[in-house]
Formats: sequence, C-alpha cells, structure tokens
Amino acid sequence: MNGSAEKIEFFTTCADTEKFVIVDHFPDDKYERSRIAAIVVSCILLLTMISLNGISIITIRRSSQLKSKVCYFFLLLQSIVDLGVGVLGVPLFIYYLSSPFLSTMNCILIILAVRITPVISGFSIITLSAITLERYIGVLHPFYYKTNVTKKRILTYVAGSCLIYCPVVPYRTLIRIVLTGMIVVFLIFATVVYTKIYFVIQKLVRSERRPACETNENRNATRQTIRESRHAKSCFFVVITFALLLIPGTLAPAFYTKGTIQFFVYVHWTFAVLLLNSCVNSVIFFWTGTLLGNEAIRTLKSLFSQP
Repeated sequence: MNGSAEKIEFFTTCADTEKFVIVDHFPDDKYERSRIAAIVVSCILLLTMISLNGISIITIRRSSQLKSKVCYFFLLLQSIVDLGVGVLGVPLFIYYLSSPFLSTMNCILIILAVRITPVISGFSIITLSAITLERYIGVLHPFYYKTNVTKKRILTYVAGSCLIYCPVVPYRTLIRIVLTGMIVVFLIFATVVYTKIYFVIQKLVRSERRPACETNENRNATRQTIRESRHAKSCFFVVITFALLLIPGTLAPAFYTKGTIQFFVYVHWTFAVLLLNSCVNSVIFFWTGTLLGNEAIRTLKSLFSQP
C-alpha cells in the first residue's frame, strides 16, 4: 500500500508553539499488530532493564571490594542512568504506543515520551564518554590515574555535563544539532581512544613475551596495564553496540516519507531498539565479568535467603 495515498487522522493540539503529530488510528490491521508487538517487546525490556540494572546497583553498593574501585563506580553510574530509563522512559514510551487504543490521550505524557529519546541518547553519550576517558587514562597513563581520577571528579563531570545538556532538550531544532554534534564528537573520540589502547596493549603483550631483561617492577606494571585493558574491551563493545543501535533512527528519512504511517511504525521500532541499549550495557559491563558475576550471584543468594 502506498504510504502517500493513505488517509491518516492526526490531532495537532499538543503544543502551543509547534504542531505535534500523533497517530490517531491505523489504516490497516498490520500496523495495529505491529504496535501491539512493540508494546509487548517494550514491556519485556522494562522488566529486563529494571532487573539487570537493579541487581548491578545493589551488588556494587553492597560489595566493599567493588565499591572501593573507581572503575566500578563508573559502572554504578551507568547502571543508575539505565535504571532511570527503565523506571521513567520505558513506561512513557509504552503509554505512547498504547495511546491509539485508549479512549482519551494525555498530550503532555505523549510529548514527554517522544522527548525522552534525545535525553536517553545524550545521557548515554555523557556516561560512555566518561567511561572511555577513564579507560584511556587507566591504560595509557596509569600513574596519573592513581592520583587524579577520583569518584568526586567523575561525578562532577557527569552531573555537570548533564546539567549543561538538559536546557537544550525542549527545543526541537537545537537539540537535533547538539545531539548530532555530541554523537559525531563522541564516536571520533572513542575511535581514537580504543585504537590507541589496542596498539599499546599489543606492544605490551609482545614485550612481555620477550626474554626478560627488565625489572620486576616494570614487568608488574605491564601486567597491571594489560589487566586494566580487559575492562577497556567491555567499554569498546558497549560503544560499538550504542553506535549500531543509533544507526536505524538516523536512516528513517532515507526510506520513508515523514508523516506517513510507515514512518511512524519505523520510528517506534527504532526507539524500541534504542531502549535495548540500557539492557545490553548491563550484560556487557556487568554479567560478562567473572568478579562482577560472582558478586551478583552472592548478592542474589543473600537477598533471597533473608527471612
């Protein structure tokens, strides 16, 4: 069916300063089934997101071994952001998807649901950039890392960046420009950082295999740097996943005419895919690590064994 020929009812009274278009009904049962499927997927993501990130937060907060290390403080911050997505963002998105089936619609909630997309993306970029910077310093400048990378400075960077970012969110054109710039800068920065880390680690691995003519202190430092790099691999996979999940949303105008029912279907599925990032972060960062996984299992056992 040709999207341009489809007659779709919209109401555009959700904002005084700009028109806000919302699907009022579906021209075909297949679009209705598609949205119902998206609602089911979003409900599954909601439960998974809250469970995975909730366990991560509780585990890190209860473990003195994890709580004492700066790198795990980053994971705590990322889990808090992702839990916020599950508690606030996903229920709004589910309401947005469900709105055509309801007798009445709350325009404010629907606008908030759509506007959380740039908020989620922006906060994820800020926390991932902080994690990437921490790995860069930890692997390439370990001596500077020990004395200058602190939890207070990390929190100041993340909180300050979020406060600077939030005021531009209500402005549609400005947020597109700012978010696009953030994505481009972050991906370039991450590419440079992880490329440098890769070559440094390869060099260290080759030097460790050679006949030892260096001191034990230098050899221990090399092994410590290689251990630090293991966490960098997780960060790299998270960055790649985030970039891949962003791609579908940027391709919508290339495949569908804005305002058609196909465009809206594509958009709500790309947003559902973007929400998947908040589950994947926890799986890659937390559940793939032996230490973190063991601590999580111990935490779960202690929680369920309590009377």
